[in-house]
Amino acid sequence: MVAVGDERLADDAPAGVDLVVDPVEQIKVGVARLRGEDRRQWLPQALSARLRELAVARERLEAEYARLISDWDRWQAWAVDGSLGPSAWLAHHTPVTSADAKQSVRTARLVRKHESTAEALSEGVVSVAQVGQLACAEGRGRSELFREHEETLLDAASLMSEDDFGVVVKRWQSMADDQLGRANARHIFENRYLHLSTTFAGAVAVDGMLDPEAGAKLQAALETRITPDPADDPEPRSAAQLRADALIDLVEEVETGTASARSSRVRTSVNVIVDLPALQGDEWTPRSRADLVGIGPVARETVARLLCDSYLTRVITAGPSQVLDVGRSTRFVSEPQRLALIARDGTCVFPSCTRDHRWCDAHHLTFYEDDPRTDLENLVLLCRRHHSMVHEGRWTMTRERDNGRITTGRGPPG
Repeated sequence: MVAVGDERLADDAPAGVDLVVDPVEQIKVGVARLRGEDRRQWLPQALSARLRELAVARERLEAEYARLISDWDRWQAWAVDGSLGPSAWLAHHTPVTSADAKQSVRTARLVRKHESTAEALSEGVVSVAQVGQLACAEGRGRSELFREHEETLLDAASLMSEDDFGVVVKRWQSMADDQLGRANARHIFENRYLHLSTTFAGAVAVDGMLDPEAGAKLQAALETRITPDPADDPEPRSAAQLRADALIDLVEEVETGTASARSSRVRTSVNVIVDLPALQGDEWTPRSRADLVGIGPVARETVARLLCDSYLTRVITAGPSQVLDVGRSTRFVSEPQRLALIARDGTCVFPSCTRDHRWCDAHHLTFYEDDPRTDLENLVLLCRRHHSMVHEGRWTMTRERDNGRITTGRGPPG
């Protein structure tokens, strides 16, 4: 019989379930043993190994959870007790939030509709999180296009982290909306809003939604007014507090008339990274880019509109360029080089770090003192903390010749 809690089921046991050993009971036993482990004396390497093992086990369990929801939803088992939908049933009967329940159902339904995705998830080629990202993007009329690009997207997912693949999915979604003529960019613009609500305590809560271009302009305007606190400040402000103070500085400039060029249009600098084939409407690939720097992927039509009234800076990312390859003439990274670094790296390249390029320095892989080359091959973006770690000698960084991947290792003691 199958043991579930204090109940014993025999006649109602699902076909194919081992009546001697229930896998769920085995999981419960394993969790109990994990809970009983005394890890206070474990070495860091052992703790890391256990953490990796548990993460892999959790991923496989979540994949089976998605597959079970798919079967359960197909039979509409959620309707037995009068629930109006699977998400409502899950939120009521299981320890998940309504938002998590909706995401689980979306993921499960994508798995049920698309055999290749289901197979990739079952074999561990893609993660549950990546399938969830695809499920969010596949809706709103994009199903047929998803079928056309399913294999390409799955191949990309198998080679990328969840964060990197999320960017690819957003780019695909923008491409799909362009191709379907859904005017997604116009929809975003027409639904912009800004709410100011006074709270009971007298504070003002700010809530809003801006289109990508307006958001990028506001972000750029705030960043030019952010003044970091001194390193020895006893109560340094958070990033959110810095932005709040910068917004008030912007308002005061307008009120006092100190804002520049009041009689003419003030142009705020925003950067767009777009591949020429993507701009020309060529067939989409996972590497196709149309990104508003600091915001993320946007629709191709948005980029085309921005190009109607903007300065165009060419950044060549495939092949040598005299503008970007400064060589030995100077130690300092030029503005075109930094633009190219942003286009190539985007964030701090240190493994596990995703610090945005706005908080990064350009770092020489081979220290300038040892080899005074300031060219792109010898440059990467590093956040301030990892930059200090590398220069203090605790870590080394090298670029693999065959694939360009950055590897790190412990350096000699400083």
